[in-house]
Amino acid sequence: MKKEGSEIWALKHPLNFNKYRGEYLALVNDRIVAHGKKFEEVYNEAIKFDKEPVFTKIPESEIMIL
Repeated sequence: MKKEGSEIWALKHPLNFNKYRGEYLALVNDRIVAHGKKFEEVYNEAIKFDKEPVFTKIPESEIMIL
């Protein structure tokens, strides 16, 4: 399955990002499989699901997708 960039994923899956502010998200097949403030911990959890997860970081401030 083709892996898409996190920006495309965010457009296809609008959700309330407030609970993820300042956190890294790990995505596998359009699912959030791990999240947290420390990238290394998110990475270590995500690779349990897939060898090549997609990562993004949610900014602390408001998000505007144009």
